[in-house]
Amino acid sequence: MFYLTHLLKIFKTYPLRSFSFVCLSLLIIFLSVQKNLVDSAIHNAIPEKKEGDYFYVLIHSHEFSESIVQKISQMPGIYKITTQSDQSIEKELKTIYKENDLTEEDVALMAQNLKFHGLKVIFNPKANNRQILNVREYFSKLLNVDQFILGNLVTVTEKHDPTLLLIEQVQNGAFYILLCTVALLWMIFALSLKTKIQEIAYLLNRYQRRKKIGHKLYLTSSMLIALVSIPFTLLGNQPNYGNWIISLLLLTSFSLTFLREKKNWYT
Repeated sequence: MFYLTHLLKIFKTYPLRSFSFVCLSLLIIFLSVQKNLVDSAIHNAIPEKKEGDYFYVLIHSHEFSESIVQKISQMPGIYKITTQSDQSIEKELKTIYKENDLTEEDVALMAQNLKFHGLKVIFNPKANNRQILNVREYFSKLLNVDQFILGNLVTVTEKHDPTLLLIEQVQNGAFYILLCTVALLWMIFALSLKTKIQEIAYLLNRYQRRKKIGHKLYLTSSMLIALVSIPFTLLGNQPNYGNWIISLLLLTSFSLTFLREKKNWYT
């Protein structure tokens, strides 16, 4: 009770330093224990470019079924498949037939005689050439050649798009940047609070028959922080208990800096 009483007095005398020290200590422990949870939050917070290259496919209406969309949607590299309006289908028909050197009259005649169901097949930005080719070839397995028309692949992203690479690097490194920043702030407030603890310890050493008071005061604060941090191990799906123990040991090891106390603090 002696150390706890005097520790609380220090916290009451220097509330800003004490509150910042305790909060940053708990934040370090939380980040260590709930790394997976924090990583997931960071990835969700950083906008990700999800739409990549795409192509249109026109399927004769009497051959179209939702099962085709479902099967294609499940293939690797697919982001999503959208249904096209009649205006989009007509526009795509003109584009496809122009690529085959057909005249406007041929296109108009084809559009009148045939009814098409239009789909826009969109890949995710990381889809590779093999995945794209597999999707295009899969239409030939689901339908006869005369039952669908494939448009050319429209490239909207480079495979090594600097924007995508930057987003990926930020997502991968954001956690460690956050942890290092918090650790740096913690060190600043820990050193600041240490000065005040040593001042109080020096005065207590003069009137109490106790040794290493500063060291024991800091250990008391570490024990309190450890108790408060226990709920962190109950959050999320995969708390890291090993990191909890390691972070507590590292924070507690700071108490070693108190072992060498000044004999004449005010001189």
